[in-house]
Amino acid sequence: MNAGLRTLLNGILDYAGLFPPASLALDAAARNYAAYLAGADRWMLSRFICPTAALGDLSKFVSLFEAEPLRLSALGRGAETTSAFLNNLRDDLAAMRSFADAHGERVAIENFEMRMPADSIHGDCTGPLVQLLDDARAAFATAGFAHVSAACEATVNRDDIRDVDNFIGAIAFFNSKLTLEKRGGPADRFTFKLRCGGVRPDAFPTVELVSRALSRCGESGVPIKFTAGLHHPFPRFDAAAGARMYGFIPMYLAAILAHMYQLSEAEIAAVLTCDDPAHFEITDSYLRFGDHAVPNEEIESLRQNYILTFGSCSFDEPRDDLRAAGLW
Repeated sequence: MNAGLRTLLNGILDYAGLFPPASLALDAAARNYAAYLAGADRWMLSRFICPTAALGDLSKFVSLFEAEPLRLSALGRGAETTSAFLNNLRDDLAAMRSFADAHGERVAIENFEMRMPADSIHGDCTGPLVQLLDDARAAFATAGFAHVSAACEATVNRDDIRDVDNFIGAIAFFNSKLTLEKRGGPADRFTFKLRCGGVRPDAFPTVELVSRALSRCGESGVPIKFTAGLHHPFPRFDAAAGARMYGFIPMYLAAILAHMYQLSEAEIAAVLTCDDPAHFEITDSYLRFGDHAVPNEEIESLRQNYILTFGSCSFDEPRDDLRAAGLW
């Protein structure tokens, strides 16, 4: 693998073996993650994704990670309404606090992922979501997780461009407000979490929605992470899901180019939908699509700060497909 692609893929995958379509038992998923960390390809891995409700059971497997702390992204319960969400968030944080206190430096809860309630966006009014983010950040601080990073997923339909636009706008406003009020650093910003697929066709967002999300995050400086549907490096039709899946190489390069060059949504869509590896110039020092190239230094910086990880229930499929494409 050349240096440009390795820079793009470094620490890119959060292992989500507990979730569909793999849906492994906790024992199997934890052991898989430990085995992957002991392997030569660990450089591509980031955190283990675990629901907060399963943290107590995960305690039985912490001993598998003696060489280094078990790095976690905790998945919150979420809720349909704001009031229920805040109640569940307190339970999530209590479970995280108990787990962290029980294991000390042997574990590191680095990230929290939460699906925001549908009633947090009212038409074009973003005020309720901004207030909810403020309340959530205060709850993190009370529980002793003041600076844990947090990713927010919108509860929207696959083609609801307006609500996704407003959702990202609310996150951008809150993050700017934090900076202006000097209430924290980069770790205190909220991240937008984009669901890219699932096990049914209606779980896959439209190209128009994804293009708008990448454009909006790029122009507003909102960090983005991805989940579901990104098992393969390039787009392909998946018979089991009954849908055309996105590819993680076009997805990440589109996000990076949107951030660097303020591409139009049509230009972003052209990157996202390209399934021909020959159209992506991947070298030791840069990546290029069309007229736009990104040097390794910029890729590394954007990956660390803005274009974050993606959750995948498989670590084997991405590597196998990269090898099949002659990229590994």
